[in-house]
Amino acid sequence: MPLQLSYNALTGLQARGSIRFSGTVQGRDIHILMDEGSLDNFIHPALVKRLVIPWYKVPSFKVQVGSGELLKCDGQVHNVPIKIQ
Repeated sequence: MPLQLSYNALTGLQARGSIRFSGTVQGRDIHILMDEGSLDNFIHPALVKRLVIPWYKVPSFKVQVGSGELLKCDGQVHNVPIKIQ
């Protein structure tokens, strides 16, 4: 079974069952969406690149989003310190 990410978390929409926070990663301001429909934590690859966060190539895996679409992922980040509000 693929990992799951809610549609709200994918699109950044705040809805019932989600909370939006302000935070920082490596001193840069970010927005964080905590969504009860997501089972794991995800970070957009463009943000990883912009913040120069080390990422590790892993065997490809699928993440199912709320619309039923499967997104292919092939990287992970580890131990990213995040400050929330």
